[in-house]
Amino acid sequence: MLGIEVTVAPTFDGAIATTTTVATVEQTYTIQQGDTLSYIAGQFGVTVEAIVIANGLANPDAIQAGQKVIIPAGGVATTIATPAGPTTASTTTAAP
Repeated sequence: MLGIEVTVAPTFDGAIATTTTVATVEQTYTIQQGDTLSYIAGQFGVTVEAIVIANGLANPDAIQAGQKVIIPAGGVATTIATPAGPTTASTTTAAP
């Protein structure tokens, strides 16, 4: 599979489940100004360590804009967000 597929669906409790399926084959990414390995890893569903190993980086903090890095095959990252604000139930009983 090449590319990224994103699915967003409500769950039975009102939360939103977001599943991001990332590429399952190795690919190349060109680092942009302000990117960090942590950010890139999160975008592709891989670990920083996996990127460091795939590229033989001696210093993961020494990446530069324009540099190309190999992104190893990824996996699936799933995030479940709870509804905004607390939910409460209340009961009011009128006196006879």
